[in-house]
Amino acid sequence: MTSLMETLYSKRFCLPSNYNTEQSSKKELINNTNCLCGNYYHIACIFIGRGENLISGKKIEILSYGVNKYSDIDGVVPSIHAEYDAISNLQPLDKKGKKNLYRCNIFITRFSKGSKVGNSKPCYQCVLNIHNLPEQKGYQIKNVFYTEEDKIIKKTLKELLEQENPYYSRFQRNYCKLNNKDRW
Repeated sequence: MTSLMETLYSKRFCLPSNYNTEQSSKKELINNTNCLCGNYYHIACIFIGRGENLISGKKIEILSYGVNKYSDIDGVVPSIHAEYDAISNLQPLDKKGKKNLYRCNIFITRFSKGSKVGNSKPCYQCVLNIHNLPEQKGYQIKNVFYTEEDKIIKKTLKELLEQENPYYSRFQRNYCKLNNKDRW
């Protein structure tokens, strides 16, 4: 069985499902990828299951995937973040007569083409999106899992919303600087 991380890596770099990343060199991988994502290597998945099973992928049901994408080359328009893309790809639930939201989690990771895992803490705008947007489709994201070097960090959505020093993307930092604002 393929681990969840291998599946996410393959999806991120648009590799065929039977592509063996362990038997390929970095140069061979770069030449065989159909990915047009430039330096953007994040992928997110919204899932049902326990976060402890993220590495093995056992007992995890993936509801949607999302990858980050360029909006424009000049950096004038913000890119689409993997978290937002995963939420956009969620299928709306038929909630007729139901008041409760369907609970799920989100996992965000970042890969290099050499298959190293990188930091993928969601930016503050993505945290707001994770809080607000899924409810429109009948979902509620409870926990946010993200990679930080070789670890998977688990935070409740409430913890991320209330953090004192939230992370801002490069676009958000530049926007604030250009518009003389302290915060996004």
